[in-house]
Amino acid sequence: MALNLYNDGLDDTPATASAPAFLGADFATQPSQLAPELIQAGENVWADDTGHLVTRPGLRWIAHCHDPATLPTDAAAQGIAYYDTPLLERVVMARAGLLHAVAGDQAGAAVEQLDVALDPEARVRFAQLVDRLHYVDGSTSLRWSYQVAGLWQHGAVATFSSTAAMPTWGGIVAHNLRLFAWPHDGSRLYASGVGAASAPANWTATDNLRFGVGEGDPIVAAISAQNGNLIVLTQQAAYAVDTRAAAVAEWTITAITRLVGCAAADSVLAIGQDVLFLSRYGVVKLGALSDDISINPAATISAPMQPLIDRINWTRRDRIHATVWRDLYLLALPLDTDDYPTIWLGYNLRTRRWTAPWSADLGPIYSGELGTASLLADEAGNYLVDELGNLLLDGPLVRPLVDELGNYLVDELGNLLTDDGVPALRGPTMLDAPGWSAACISRFGDRQETLLADANGRLLRLDVGYSRDDSRPDASAVVESWATLKAFDFDTPDNPKQPFRLELVFSQSLSPEVWVAIVPDSATAWPDIPDAERMLVDPGFITGTFGRFPIIFPLRFRANTQTRKAWHLRTFPRFRDLAVQVHSSSGRMRLRSATLAAFVDSPDLT
Repeated sequence: MALNLYNDGLDDTPATASAPAFLGADFATQPSQLAPELIQAGENVWADDTGHLVTRPGLRWIAHCHDPATLPTDAAAQGIAYYDTPLLERVVMARAGLLHAVAGDQAGAAVEQLDVALDPEARVRFAQLVDRLHYVDGSTSLRWSYQVAGLWQHGAVATFSSTAAMPTWGGIVAHNLRLFAWPHDGSRLYASGVGAASAPANWTATDNLRFGVGEGDPIVAAISAQNGNLIVLTQQAAYAVDTRAAAVAEWTITAITRLVGCAAADSVLAIGQDVLFLSRYGVVKLGALSDDISINPAATISAPMQPLIDRINWTRRDRIHATVWRDLYLLALPLDTDDYPTIWLGYNLRTRRWTAPWSADLGPIYSGELGTASLLADEAGNYLVDELGNLLLDGPLVRPLVDELGNYLVDELGNLLTDDGVPALRGPTMLDAPGWSAACISRFGDRQETLLADANGRLLRLDVGYSRDDSRPDASAVVESWATLKAFDFDTPDNPKQPFRLELVFSQSLSPEVWVAIVPDSATAWPDIPDAERMLVDPGFITGTFGRFPIIFPLRFRANTQTRKAWHLRTFPRFRDLAVQVHSSSGRMRLRSATLAAFVDSPDLT
């Protein structure tokens, strides 16, 4: 027999719990044990500098780096870098074995293809030394490019000053006016001469440093740090090299930690006075490792996001990469069976909290020439295809001629012959977006921007003032964002509660449709359950754009300073802990706070 001891009279004083501001996300902790300023789940949201939970910045189109003279390809960006001299600023992308120079980080920036042939499959890593951009592509050559008098010059170094052949290079970094290079799967770090690295005379084979004692621990990455230190990361350790002496033989190597090494070369970033990188245990800070005597996933800074770290597809770790945006260390990760990273995880270096993962559903692009035809698209700018996946056209398309064996027929110049006897225009090929492949920071005009490259060679910019994702110059999609706040138990985890009132406050929010649901007792929530099974509090309301009076011309529409929305929850069932889920279908949601009130019952006695 159960004796229920409670009083649900309306004159009771309800208990209240609130999240007055937001700092980040924690996906690994029990939801009812989270701090109020943390969310337990979500996507495409981050906590800004003022404690608001905000839809992530949109993606602005810049350019598509491809070779119009070649066959259509879905080749990914192999690497990108910002090249800067007093007379020239460019973003340089390697893709499909070619280099492309992009003249800006704004929409429609001109793209120039450079006369360089690289390994089309290798990861390409860049480093600028003085006026030259150096890069390696997994070959035995240290390549370089620079522009003089409006013309690009290119070259490569394949031997040391002794004429001995160079090894197969794995990576390079510029530090203290020298270029440093390390072999693929090697333990030696080679240093160029001071201020120059583009000729064999700049490389002395004996000017190298050995790491480890032959235990098979190759160098993974190196990065320039403060006070003349070069940080070298191997698969199992981390070292600091003091390079302030004039001679390489006088440099000293100090082991920072032998507990953990770097698992992804392009995850390494020096930010402020620290270095962050991805290890097999998760994301770690180098400064913190120097004092540790052991390492495990719980000791990493990514422990709050461990459910996502556990899903990393390590067979594609060579495609993991990182960049920065504002105070965020952004890490691109391939999950499960992804070939390319499909999410970005952001770590706020100031608040030491994580964002919810960011993702983007970019539409396809097409590669090819249409002749007199054009592609058909719907009102949203999506390409139309038939049941076989072929693009639909509104005009004729010239086709090449083939013989009985299916071989294309060409003229004496090698041009494809078409059914009207003229060189063929290539038919269109639609390329889907499998994920992200590279990122960098640009500083055109001293304005720092974060640029992302996808696996089709599209270059896009994170723009906090934009609430959509561009797929191409003439098409974009909305950014859908959502978050599940912490589960409130009113500090009485075993007591049943009757929900009473919910209030949300939005500040300068621009979302035209927000829905709100409640999640009792850690129940499964959207998007893991169908829409119809959500416990909806409100199926959609406007937080955003209204005019202000008096009307002043020119007429402008601004976001309301504050939108306060409250609901009574007396009709919802009792719970022990209750979370609130907020979803924005488009626009920029900007949630300031959440307050929940409930009547707390005495515990049931059985």
